[in-house]
Amino acid sequence: YRTPQGTLEKTVAMIQGRNFTIVRYALAAGSAPVDMEVRVLLAGRDYHSIMRSNDFVNLQTRSQPGIVYIPLYEGVPSVWLGHNAQSFQPERTWYYNFDYPRERERGLEGHEDLVSAGVLRFQIQPGRPAWLAIGTDPVSAEDAAELFRREIESRERWPLSDEPDSLVRELARATGQFIVRRGDGLKTVIAGYPWF
Repeated sequence: YRTPQGTLEKTVAMIQGRNFTIVRYALAAGSAPVDMEVRVLLAGRDYHSIMRSNDFVNLQTRSQPGIVYIPLYEGVPSVWLGHNAQSFQPERTWYYNFDYPRERERGLEGHEDLVSAGVLRFQIQPGRPAWLAIGTDPVSAEDAAELFRREIESRERWPLSDEPDSLVRELARATGQFIVRRGDGLKTVIAGYPWF
């Protein structure tokens, strides 16, 4: 994101073999410090259904510095948010009719309601990014930064990473992101990502 005060870069990384995603917001060198709010919008559903506003969601969050626990629904994995925000303000607000054009293309319902569990407030400076780790296990912002670094480094060692043809190199790198371990210990490719 470019503004007259500088550039803010958002990077999203899914960590291989783990049930969480890391989001990093970093200011480019020479950018002015910024205050940023991140609203935590959640669905808590399987990949075959769409969420609609309801009274059953459990947003009785528990928070301590750097970590927030959100139970959501009975029978659905709870959500953990690791962060380095200055504050977390819990809330329970529904946002309606998020548009999913790709879902409609597949013949599925294309609108969903999401619930906000709260707002994280960050103060970001060049060289001091904002970190958010979202998943089914607690991960601190410090651990998220280290796991993020390791994930990026590991991608440089994937098969064909030294291939001179840049297209082949990028295709190999992209393919590696869809290889997962099955329950029987063997590996497979998630062919229909993100739908299943």
